[in-house]
Amino acid sequence: MMSPLNLQERKVLLFICFILGLGIFFGYYKKSTGCNTCLIDVYSGKQTNTFDINRVTRDELLSIPGVGSKVADDVLARRAVSGGFMSMNELEDVKGLNAAVVKILKAYTYIKNNQ
Repeated sequence: MMSPLNLQERKVLLFICFILGLGIFFGYYKKSTGCNTCLIDVYSGKQTNTFDINRVTRDELLSIPGVGSKVADDVLARRAVSGGFMSMNELEDVKGLNAAVVKILKAYTYIKNNQ
């Protein structure tokens, strides 16, 4: 018995099924990991999340790569004591932060002029 589809039509159908399966996989992966970042944004090197250091929450700090709970707590404690950061260089004065973490924080945060 001969199939109603020729070889080329079967290849096209197989390709469409593959693309559909790939889309389902990435949708499931995104949902299971909680990733909201587009893969293009990840590989382009653009930073999509920047926060005002004087208004950032603990959860937002924790969303920055390389920032753990101790770093977030140290930054927030310093901000509470000093009443806010006047310049990004004040991050270097936060006890417990090394130069690498300060560099990461400077890349993902800013200071809004008008508080």
